[in-house]
Amino acid sequence: MRKVYLQNGQKEARRFWKQNWDSSSLEQLVKLCDTDYMKPIFLSFLPKQGKILDAGCGLGQNVIYCRKLGFDMEGIDFVENLISRAIEYDPRLPVKIGDLRNIPYPDSYFKAYFAAGVIEHFENGAQEVLKEAARVLSGDGLLIVSVPYLNLKRRIEDFFFFSFLKRRYRHKSLDNGTLLRYSVFASNTAQTDFYDTGYTFYEYEYTAGEIRRILEVAGFKIIRISGACVLGGLLEFAFLRRINKKIEESKKIKIEKSRIGLMYDNPPVGILKNFFKEILVYENPRSVIGKILLCILRNCFAHMQVIICRKG
Repeated sequence: MRKVYLQNGQKEARRFWKQNWDSSSLEQLVKLCDTDYMKPIFLSFLPKQGKILDAGCGLGQNVIYCRKLGFDMEGIDFVENLISRAIEYDPRLPVKIGDLRNIPYPDSYFKAYFAAGVIEHFENGAQEVLKEAARVLSGDGLLIVSVPYLNLKRRIEDFFFFSFLKRRYRHKSLDNGTLLRYSVFASNTAQTDFYDTGYTFYEYEYTAGEIRRILEVAGFKIIRISGACVLGGLLEFAFLRRINKKIEESKKIKIEKSRIGLMYDNPPVGILKNFFKEILVYENPRSVIGKILLCILRNCFAHMQVIICRKG
């Protein structure tokens, strides 16, 4: 397991997450749900009958999107400003303020519990959150969580930086601060002296085996674990970020050209582009080669991993 620290003076969690979401457009987030790696999982696993909780719903984009698909989803988040913005967008939206360690719902109320990129942010570990999830889930309720994946590439980094070079940490520049990363054992969730150096805890990254054990100890039976968000993992490489930036800039040029009638289709390029879009964007390739390539990319570079399991 790798523990990630944030250096930007954000010691108060509510303030950090409010600022993290302030620049987000709810309308755009809802549109992005249609190409999100979670969409096929929603369609394949979420129950059409029974209530579903989006735990740590943020602005409620998944609640809005899933309710349009016919799912009875409700949301909860501990940041008041995010819930206020969601209700302002749609006063009928069933979202409320609450702590995932003390969910304001009765026992066995939900048929499914969904938490995307949430449970890794509790420094003392996810056990208390998972215990509460089990309480509000019905007898064989479904749990779907996504957490950062300590993939092969990141494990090689750990070996190189922490074992070979004997360095305890390294820095990674981000728009909203600096991340300090270092490895800890899966059982070690104690606070450290890094708080004295101006760093605050951000999240954990887990191997598949680590998150499996955590969920099984909490009383859940694993159905499936798979890597996800391959593109997010690949963009950790600086040269790919530069390529991606050029692609984004070229898109703007193409849009402008199309407005004045200068665009034309190139079938070979279009076929190749669709092939990689199925793998890297939708993560739902139709060809056998695409499925094999996606499997390799997920194991080596996926930014997140999605775990589907049942209570009991």
